[in-house]
Amino acid sequence: QSGNGNDADIQQTGSSANFSRDRIAEITQSGDDNDALIQQTGNELSEATIVQSTDGNDATILQNGASNTAGIYQTVAGAGIASITQNGAGNMATINQ
Repeated sequence: QSGNGNDADIQQTGSSANFSRDRIAEITQSGDDNDALIQQTGNELSEATIVQSTDGNDATILQNGASNTAGIYQTVAGAGIASITQNGAGNMATINQ
Protein backbone atom coordinates (compact mmCIF):
# COMPACT_ATOMS: atom_id res chain seq x y z
CA GLN A 1 0.00 0.00 0.00
CA SER A 2 1.18 3.44 -0.89
CA GLY A 3 -0.79 6.62 -1.33
CA ASN A 4 -3.29 8.10 1.14
CA GLY A 5 -6.67 7.02 2.52
CA ASN A 6 -6.61 3.45 1.21
CA ASP A 7 -8.48 0.56 2.85
CA ALA A 8 -7.73 -3.11 2.15
CA ASP A 9 -9.40 -6.16 3.72
CA ILE A 10 -8.77 -9.86 3.07
CA GLN A 11 -10.99 -12.47 4.75
CA GLN A 12 -10.35 -16.21 4.39
CA THR A 13 -12.61 -18.68 6.21
CA GLY A 14 -13.42 -22.36 5.83
CA SER A 15 -13.53 -25.72 7.57
CA SER A 16 -10.52 -26.88 9.52
CA ALA A 17 -10.05 -29.74 7.05
CA ASN A 18 -9.07 -27.46 4.18
CA PHE A 19 -8.66 -24.05 5.77
CA SER A 20 -6.42 -21.86 3.67
CA ARG A 21 -5.38 -24.71 1.41
CA ASP A 22 -3.63 -23.10 -1.53
CA ARG A 23 -5.67 -19.92 -1.41
CA ILE A 24 -4.04 -16.77 -2.72
CA ALA A 25 -5.38 -13.28 -2.09
CA GLU A 26 -3.48 -10.12 -2.96
CA ILE A 27 -4.38 -6.43 -2.87
CA THR A 28 -2.04 -3.75 -4.27
CA GLN A 29 -2.96 -0.09 -3.83
CA SER A 30 -0.79 2.77 -5.08
CA GLY A 31 -3.42 5.46 -5.68
CA ASP A 32 -5.41 7.43 -3.09
CA ASP A 33 -8.78 6.84 -1.40
CA ASN A 34 -9.31 3.28 -2.67
CA ASP A 35 -11.35 0.52 -1.01
CA ALA A 36 -10.73 -3.18 -1.65
CA LEU A 37 -12.21 -6.39 -0.21
CA ILE A 38 -11.41 -10.03 -0.98
CA GLN A 39 -13.50 -12.68 0.76
CA GLN A 40 -12.74 -16.37 0.22
CA THR A 41 -15.17 -18.70 2.00
CA GLY A 42 -15.03 -22.48 2.20
CA ASN A 43 -12.86 -22.83 -0.87
CA GLU A 44 -9.49 -24.17 -1.86
CA LEU A 45 -7.16 -23.70 -4.81
CA SER A 46 -8.61 -20.24 -5.49
CA GLU A 47 -6.84 -17.01 -6.41
CA ALA A 48 -7.99 -13.39 -6.15
CA THR A 49 -6.11 -10.22 -7.09
CA ILE A 50 -7.05 -6.54 -6.85
CA VAL A 51 -4.76 -3.80 -8.23
CA GLN A 52 -5.71 -0.14 -7.75
CA SER A 53 -3.22 2.39 -9.12
CA THR A 54 -5.63 5.29 -9.71
CA ASP A 55 -7.76 7.22 -7.19
CA GLY A 56 -11.20 6.72 -5.63
CA ASN A 57 -11.86 3.13 -6.70
CA ASP A 58 -13.99 0.45 -5.02
CA ALA A 59 -13.38 -3.26 -5.70
CA THR A 60 -14.86 -6.44 -4.20
CA ILE A 61 -14.16 -10.11 -4.93
CA LEU A 62 -16.31 -12.77 -3.22
CA GLN A 63 -15.38 -16.42 -3.81
CA ASN A 64 -17.24 -19.47 -2.50
CA GLY A 65 -16.22 -22.76 -4.08
CA ALA A 66 -13.01 -24.25 -5.40
CA SER A 67 -10.49 -23.56 -8.16
CA ASN A 68 -11.79 -20.07 -8.90
CA THR A 69 -9.69 -17.23 -10.32
CA ALA A 70 -10.65 -13.54 -10.20
CA GLY A 71 -8.86 -10.28 -10.91
CA ILE A 72 -9.88 -6.64 -10.75
CA TYR A 73 -7.42 -4.15 -12.22
CA GLN A 74 -8.30 -0.47 -11.76
CA THR A 75 -5.36 1.14 -13.51
CA VAL A 76 -6.72 3.39 -16.26
CA ALA A 77 -9.30 5.81 -14.84
CA GLY A 78 -10.27 6.74 -11.29
CA ALA A 79 -13.59 6.40 -9.44
CA GLY A 80 -14.27 2.89 -10.75
CA ILE A 81 -16.62 0.44 -9.04
CA ALA A 82 -16.14 -3.27 -9.71
CA SER A 83 -17.41 -6.48 -8.14
CA ILE A 84 -16.93 -10.18 -8.88
CA THR A 85 -18.93 -12.93 -7.14
CA GLN A 86 -18.02 -16.56 -7.82
CA ASN A 87 -19.97 -19.58 -6.53
CA GLY A 88 -19.13 -23.14 -7.54
CA ALA A 89 -15.93 -24.41 -9.09
CA GLY A 90 -13.62 -23.58 -11.97
CA ASN A 91 -14.82 -20.03 -12.61
CA MET A 92 -12.61 -17.32 -14.13
CA ALA A 93 -13.35 -13.58 -14.22
CA THR A 94 -11.36 -10.42 -14.95
CA ILE A 95 -12.38 -6.76 -14.86
CA ASN A 96 -10.14 -4.02 -16.26
CA GLN A 97 -11.04 -0.39 -15.59
